[in-house]
Amino acid sequence: MAPLMTGVHEFCQEFRQMPDRLIAGSSVVGEALATCLNVPAHTMEQVMALESSLSDPAYYRQLSDFCLQVAGVDLRAIVRNLLSRLISPAMTEDIHCIGKCRKFVFRNSMIYCFVLDQVHKRPAFSAVEPKAVAKEARLWFRLRRAQKKDKPQEVVTLGLGPEEENWEEESLSSEEGEGTGEQDA
Repeated sequence: MAPLMTGVHEFCQEFRQMPDRLIAGSSVVGEALATCLNVPAHTMEQVMALESSLSDPAYYRQLSDFCLQVAGVDLRAIVRNLLSRLISPAMTEDIHCIGKCRKFVFRNSMIYCFVLDQVHKRPAFSAVEPKAVAKEARLWFRLRRAQKKDKPQEVVTLGLGPEEENWEEESLSSEEGEGTGEQDA
């Protein structure tokens, strides 16, 4: 895990030197998440603007915690789940480590995640559209609501242990077959 974290750190250092860097909570992302969470768009934008520094992991943690508290939606698990279906199989195994590292960036209305290319042994970008996150969040919310009927006191945490990671994947697996289709009326 150490080489992975080192590679991500070095890539972040390079990224911060790019002149066209734009790391901020865009209105498009804010509206997409606000819609699925049923909160005012300006509230989400404020939360996303709490920390715009790529070097500070508090940025994504605060956003994830906000989503979890408001609607029981684990944004980190949703983004990681989407990324695991979009990137190459050789890179999938690193998603869990990156999820723990929380190196996610909102840029140009896209959600980017830093992953390590296992083939070339170098960091790389993966991206997810906000509307995909919003759609997956709705599926997650419906799943959580259904589970709440059986376990009213259950709380999904952002813990980093393997049990939580496995639970998140297993919970989403039942929806994965429908996650790419238009299910909403």
